[in-house]
Parts: sequence; structure tokens; C-alpha cells
Amino acid sequence: MNTILLKKFLQPAVAPNCSAVCGFAASRSSRLHKTAHTPLSRLGGQWCAGLCSFSWQLLVLFLLGTCIVKILSVSLAGRLAGFRGLDLINLALTTNARGGPGIVLASIAFDAGIINAKFYTALVLVAVITSQFAGAWLDYVLHRGWPLLSTDKMESQIAVQGEDAVAADAA
Repeated sequence: MNTILLKKFLQPAVAPNCSAVCGFAASRSSRLHKTAHTPLSRLGGQWCAGLCSFSWQLLVLFLLGTCIVKILSVSLAGRLAGFRGLDLINLALTTNARGGPGIVLASIAFDAGIINAKFYTALVLVAVITSQFAGAWLDYVLHRGWPLLSTDKMESQIAVQGEDAVAADAA
């Protein structure tokens, strides 16, 4: 039975018809469907399964669940470490980014058959979304002129005070 499933799963990598994975028969294939698969065909058997097996519910639930757990756990750890306020938010949102390691782990788990195509797609999208959000958050913080950590603000004040003392000594 595993061989039959494997053949059905890998068929899109060999044949131009994706009916085994996503239900598009060759006669019903739309131009959009063919266009979406053409540039991704070099990725192997994952391209059709990843594009055609998508669940908004799974993505939203997984994104919200993992982000809430990560933000709460980092906030708790940061609080215990002595961080407060904006420092906690910056730490929590930037460590929430999953990025490249999330995509690599998703690919390995998918290739090993541990996760299905819908969950693989959700993992990859969560990695991309959280990484993009972390970058956007840091950009927002820096454009507002806020320090990334309160120690940055104290270090800059110390540096300015040191420059004022040097200027006063020179006068």
C-alpha cells in the first residue's frame, strides 16, 4: 500500500498531470494551474502537493498557536531575566521568526513521510510569515527611534555623557 501511495504522490514530478495529488485532470487543467506548476517543477515531488494541498484553517491555527506559545514563553523567560516593556515585545517577536531552519525541518519531515502535504505547506508559510513579520517589526521600531533593547538607550546616553565630559575638559 505504501508503494501505491508513493507512486501517486510522485506522479506529478514525472507526468504533467496533477490528478493524483490535487484533482486537476489533464482535460480540466486551467492555464493558471499549468502556470503555477511550471516554474516550480525543479523542486521535485513536493511542488504539486505543496501548491494544491493547502488549508487556510490549518495555516491560521498553526500560526496562531505557535506564535502565542512562543511569545508567551519568551516573554516569561525575558521577564525572569530582567527585561521589561518594549524589550520583551522585541525579544518575543524577533525570536518568533522560524526562517530557514523551519523550512529545512519541514522539508526533511515531509521527505521522510512524517508530515503530509497540507502540514508541510503550513510549516513553510509560517516560516516565511514569521520571518517577514520580525523584519517588519524591527524596521518599525527603528523608524520610530525606539531602542531595540533598553541597554542600547543607556549605552548611548553614557556615550553622550562621556563626550560632554571630554568637551568640558577641553574647554
